[in-house]
Amino acid sequence: MAQWDWLHPGEGHSSTLSASVASIAAVVARVRAVEDGVVGAVNTVTDGVWSGEGSGAWRGTNRAVIDSLDPIVQVFSDAQAAVNTYVVAFASIKNRANDEGEKLRRANHVLWSLPDVGPLDVVGGADALL
Repeated sequence: MAQWDWLHPGEGHSSTLSASVASIAAVVARVRAVEDGVVGAVNTVTDGVWSGEGSGAWRGTNRAVIDSLDPIVQVFSDAQAAVNTYVVAFASIKNRANDEGEKLRRANHVLWSLPDVGPLDVVGGADALL
């Protein structure tokens, strides 16, 4: 999870979030498998196999089950997309923060490698700086 502040951007790990995306995808796949199973059962029991009031009620009940699974798939798919968007944004921020941090470290190295030069060391002394 991202655990950064303005002074430490890019801190944290997204592995837990990535695992969440995979878990949500697995839930979506399982719900779709249940839906496919119910649809398959309804399609295999034709009027030639079973007809009448009982079969109509059975088909109606199963259609209601199928209809109730669609919103579940949609909610979990939306959640998966949202968390995945966050994971991608997190990785982008972390990469940019690492790149900028490296630039800052190099700049500091160059800055601290320069010889000390004070105003009196400039040709002409302190008056040359004015």
